Amino acid sequence: MKLRLLLRVFCILTFTLLGSRVADAMELNLNLHTGEKYNVHTVSTVEAAVTVEIVNISTAFGLDMNLSMDVVDVDKDKNTTLYYGFKSINAVVAAPGKELKFDPGQNSVSNSLNSVLGSMLGKGFTVKVDKKGRVLQVQGVAEIVKGLIDSMPGDEKNPFRKLMVESFSDNALNTMLKNSTGYLAEKSIRKGDTWEEIDVIKSAFPMTIKDTWQLTGEKNGILHIDTRTTIATGSEAADEKSQTFGMPVIRVNGSGSGSIDVNKYTGLALKESQVEKIDIEIELPDPKKPEKMKIPVTVTIKSTSEVTKFQ
Repeated sequence: MKLRLLLRVFCILTFTLLGSRVADAMELNLNLHTGEKYNVHTVSTVEAAVTVEIVNISTAFGLDMNLSMDVVDVDKDKNTTLYYGFKSINAVVAAPGKELKFDPGQNSVSNSLNSVLGSMLGKGFTVKVDKKGRVLQVQGVAEIVKGLIDSMPGDEKNPFRKLMVESFSDNALNTMLKNSTGYLAEKSIRKGDTWEEIDVIKSAFPMTIKDTWQLTGEKNGILHIDTRTTIATGSEAADEKSQTFGMPVIRVNGSGSGSIDVNKYTGLALKESQVEKIDIEIELPDPKKPEKMKIPVTVTIKSTSEVTKFQ
């Protein structure tokens, strides 16, 4: 009798535990509605230390942007079309003895930052994604990138202009956009679960990006997800390609970590923060020596993003 009772209690406890585990599991999808409007506020600071021969140069770049995010359409398959518009841009570049600020009212000839960022202000692009954030279609980004490249100083033979063209190819743009919604896990998730994604950006210097996400908690419908990122590039084949097209060879190795707060009902990342440290080596022809000039650069990137809905 006692054995049967123990067996029954064990079964009840087992099914209760299993039931609670199933209840905790959730499918995280994008669930927006046509006509909704949001504001995306992003703040980034980039600090770089460059060494040219024996001279060390430190620079800093700060960027504060507001973008509109309008839900243009949601079809029957939950594919969502979003329009992003550049509403406001504040930026400053600081180097030893010099500081440039973005000022739309200033002559672009005397301020290169105005010509570059001014080409973005007021423009926008459209992205169509499925419920998992996979990019189905992009419109308007290529035009914005072309405007950025055209506004850069130097002629078309400038190797860095070529580098920009290669770096923002259609494949690279799609991968970058897809990467921003990778927190939408393919399978059901519960607290403690980890998932990852590895992407290769096929550009002038192909980069392999590995992102790892872990659901660490939930409070009031907001999921807290920790993130880890590693970035690596630099193969002999990629180096040869860069040299063939007259572009600088760039090798990248870095890592980062951060967190995302996601609304579990809409699938939107409401708050994001990330810190990355990246080591870069730029290889260029040295006009004074037969050997290549190698320029090491250490970059620290701190970024935050917050999404708010217009009522």
